[in-house]
Amino acid sequence: MKRALRIAAGIAAVALVGVVAAAIRVPQAVFPAWLAVCAAWIGWPLGSMALVLVHALTGGRWGDILRPALRAGIATLPLGIPALAGVLWGARHLYPWVQPGGGARITNGFYLNVPFAMGRVVAYVLVWGWLGTVCLRGRDVGRTAPVGLIALAFTSGFAAIDLTESLDPHFSSRA
Repeated sequence: MKRALRIAAGIAAVALVGVVAAAIRVPQAVFPAWLAVCAAWIGWPLGSMALVLVHALTGGRWGDILRPALRAGIATLPLGIPALAGVLWGARHLYPWVQPGGGARITNGFYLNVPFAMGRVVAYVLVWGWLGTVCLRGRDVGRTAPVGLIALAFTSGFAAIDLTESLDPHFSSRA
């Protein structure tokens, strides 16, 4: 087992070096793919948290059966946080509004600006970390579930907007 872990760690290290080298050499090819993987990866623990919180409100045997898998899903959240760091590293290659002078050409610059975006990312990580801790400990989940579901809905919704819809700074949901 230790040998298999060493081999896996070695492969992961080589892959990381390859991704970093590619990100430096051809960032326009690497960072959009990194964003897609990050969004997919973060969705797994957030979805698991949502199901744990819903079960705390509704009860039933279905949650007891799924609890080990949901806890495993929530436990992957710390692996998704470094993926967000990769998105932040490549932000100037992904988001036109991050580039120097890019924010001056948009009407929603109050929302799409680097300091406010960084603050939102920090807030998302803090809320998700708090909820993940509550869900993994298993204590007070019932008391936390109503507020936790609302917080999870808002943070995951705004994170989706921040990560994907802000790729086009002129996006508007108005018809």
